[in-house]
Amino acid sequence: MLRYIALLWHVDDLEARNAATGLHARLKTWLRWRTAFDSPGLVVTVRDQLSAHGSEIPLDAGRGVVLGTVFRRTIPMTGERLTGDMTLEPRELRRMHVRDVDEILAAYWGSYVMFLRESADDMSVARGPMSRLQCYYTTYRGVTVFFSSIDDCLALGLPRFSINWSCVRAYTIRCDYLTRETCLTEVASLLCGETMRARGRRILCSFSWNPATFVREPALGDAVAATKALRATTMGCIHAWASHHDRVIMTLSGGLDSSIVASGLATAPNKPAVTCLNFFSPGSGDERRYARSVATRHGSIIVESERDPHVDLRQILGCRRTVSPVLNFSACHSEPVCADLARAHRATGIFDGELGDNVFGHDVGHEAIAEQLIQSPFSRQTLKVLIDCAVRRRMSVWRIIRDAVHYTRDRTRRDRWSVFDYIENVLGVNVEQVSLISRESLDAYAEQIPRFVHPWCADVSQTPPGNFNIIYGLMVFTSTTFESPFSDCDDPPYISPLSSQPLVELALSIPSRLHLTNGVDRALARSAFSSDLPESILSRGNAKGGPETWITHILERNRPFLKEIFLDGVLVRERILDRHKVEAFLSADITKVTAQAGDVMAQLYVEAWLNRWYETGGLTDFNDAARPRSGEALT
Repeated sequence: MLRYIALLWHVDDLEARNAATGLHARLKTWLRWRTAFDSPGLVVTVRDQLSAHGSEIPLDAGRGVVLGTVFRRTIPMTGERLTGDMTLEPRELRRMHVRDVDEILAAYWGSYVMFLRESADDMSVARGPMSRLQCYYTTYRGVTVFFSSIDDCLALGLPRFSINWSCVRAYTIRCDYLTRETCLTEVASLLCGETMRARGRRILCSFSWNPATFVREPALGDAVAATKALRATTMGCIHAWASHHDRVIMTLSGGLDSSIVASGLATAPNKPAVTCLNFFSPGSGDERRYARSVATRHGSIIVESERDPHVDLRQILGCRRTVSPVLNFSACHSEPVCADLARAHRATGIFDGELGDNVFGHDVGHEAIAEQLIQSPFSRQTLKVLIDCAVRRRMSVWRIIRDAVHYTRDRTRRDRWSVFDYIENVLGVNVEQVSLISRESLDAYAEQIPRFVHPWCADVSQTPPGNFNIIYGLMVFTSTTFESPFSDCDDPPYISPLSSQPLVELALSIPSRLHLTNGVDRALARSAFSSDLPESILSRGNAKGGPETWITHILERNRPFLKEIFLDGVLVRERILDRHKVEAFLSADITKVTAQAGDVMAQLYVEAWLNRWYETGGLTDFNDAARPRSGEALT
């Protein structure tokens, strides 16, 4: 992760200017840190590190700096979104000609944060639409302090932070993902695609990029054209990211998405050395034969790593401090393995197939039917989608129609989209009955749902239902997976080419019906990459392996630790989790209640996150002075 600290203040505010001067002087004394941009009202400092983590790119005429990795946006006359070389030339890397946020969005894409001085009193800070580079901020004596790592911010000696208990509750329930708020009250996050503008003494935040704007444009409804565009854009994005690396690790599950990324790496013009890594566990989580077929086809080395069935979950208590809990089920095991392998092979990037399910249309269901019923209810095309969906879901056509109509009605009666509403009102699942959450915690959360609806989902009145899976996937991906609790800041970065902005924008313009043919999902992707993948991958169907069985078994093996950390822990004490439910769950055979296993693992991360902050300091309520106590109302 590229590490930076930036200071923004109004030049006429004497207190802020003095505070910024003091903070900058402190930063100048830090080893390996240097100033990337310095002007009245805006200072940006970065930490020296491997170039694979990104770099700083000065803007023309001393207007500011872009931090991270940036590629040119090329749009050929053929209408395909991307082809050819998108990597910036060395001359362009030294100086980018960008005058405002809209201009960088029109000409470039990548993973970046931009600091721009537009005039003496006007400053802008923008985060790229799909940027892995975090952009957190807090205020100190009139200075807005931006940073990528909370530990760097704490090292500045700012006042201690406090726990945002409403956000902790929302993370624990896992029904919605947070917006600008974090689980530290005094820290906020600049979201992907968002721009903060300082106009004199006023500070305003707005979205310069929103996925909803792409779904309202004319759709790419021709299957042949969509297939060509999907292949060109996907390969272009993979090749662009590969161009920054001579050696990479590819986490190859053996599924379609990671196999496509592996194929793209194998054909990248710079020909990076690729070492594939496959995690497996006995049973449904063993996909080694698929991963081997892909690695063999492309002549790549493959390393097979069995998920350790004896993992001691106490190691989760050693997670890094972050601004919010990071919900990653297998990170405590997988991330150290990836980092060690990368060091052994001198790899500078760890590639994966994340977000492929969403952009390639894995879970096509009643949303696609609802989309067709809204657009053309009595067409032959709608009938075909109905039949394809019935085959895919192994349901009757009438059951599919009923679910789609119910979904359509639910969508039309609300302007915002909340996953909590979706689970309870569309899927018909009673969250209280299937989780360890307390009733009073659910009630307190439900009263604040609008607070936890991502801005991208705040107005879905014009959004085709088939795009909710993509937008929801983007929301989850950008808010919960970009900061790793078990990797060191200087470990090789994780790179997800399928989350690239050009590919996401293309996916949003493809009608969901095109992804389903003869009951098989991801039909366009299978056709687009039919010449690159082994037949075993193309014909796998809808089955997917994963770590779910492994998770339930390690929870069972760690039952004594779970009783200790939960029953004596913060979440039960603060009545976020229901003590009686927790006791019942831990008294049962955990391997037979797999529906709760993923939630329990996520709640373990939240409990560990709270423990980490209280044990290491940095909180104003370190002595429990500000924490809610038994009998106090949850607010």
